[in-house]
Amino acid sequence: MLDLQSITRAKYLFAITQQLRGQLFFEQQKYDQAIECLQKALKLVDNINYTALKSNLYEDLAKNYLVINNDKEFKFYKDQYRETSKILEENKKEARRELILLGTELNTENNKSYLEKKQNQWLYLCGISIFVVSLLTYIFTREVQRGKSLIKQIHFFRSIKVKQNESVKADMKTKEVPKKQLIIPKETEQQILQGLQEFEESKKYLDNNMSLATLAVELETNTKYLSEIINKYKDKNFNTYINELRIKYVIQLLSTDRSYLQYKISYIAEIGGFTSHSAFTNVFKIITGMSPQEYMQTLRNI
Repeated sequence: MLDLQSITRAKYLFAITQQLRGQLFFEQQKYDQAIECLQKALKLVDNINYTALKSNLYEDLAKNYLVINNDKEFKFYKDQYRETSKILEENKKEARRELILLGTELNTENNKSYLEKKQNQWLYLCGISIFVVSLLTYIFTREVQRGKSLIKQIHFFRSIKVKQNESVKADMKTKEVPKKQLIIPKETEQQILQGLQEFEESKKYLDNNMSLATLAVELETNTKYLSEIINKYKDKNFNTYINELRIKYVIQLLSTDRSYLQYKISYIAEIGGFTSHSAFTNVFKIITGMSPQEYMQTLRNI
């Protein structure tokens, strides 16, 4: 399989992707992560003559170092930015001079065969350019989609609560929620909350036989009280609560141990406490916005 990072033009697109991630982290005030992304981008094009991109990267790095008060690095990248800006300006002037000379040459050329030859060359170059632009557009679009997937991961780890449309929410709702809010003694409420915290830390939610009744017995309470507490403090019903804990566990497992990226989806589903491949895939996509296969492929490509 062709390694895109071995293609010079692809390196340019990968560098742009890293620059976009750096800008995202900068907006989120995560300056160290922003600098890391920008340095990766700079390394990709270090030995390639993409002066305009390098100039942008120098400028972004200077901004980040300025914010974190690193005067030494700020001055270095500011100087690099100024130097590349001068080079770009000189290139623009040279390009304008070349255009003027070319215009003069064409205006003074009276040989019809020469003009036809030039026209054929131009058409050939246009054809090649269109092909190259199409290829680069395809690669760039794919990298942008990968960037969007990474952004989804960032938002997911920040909070497992995700926006779902009303129809999906309606399907996920069950009759666990009572019509009237139960009056639960404060002491009992605190005991159940403490029990839920210990339950989450113990990872007993990975047991595929876990049910509302089973958990209620373990917490020494009844199903009505437990269901009410989960709805009130977790803002979801029991099934959604358990499924989100399982998916969060699977995502952390895949992100911290790359060996799991080689396993089959069915095995990952079993580890996560799901009884079937299809159930795991459906829940995973509802919560994260992508299928397990897409998520694992994204991690493999990082």
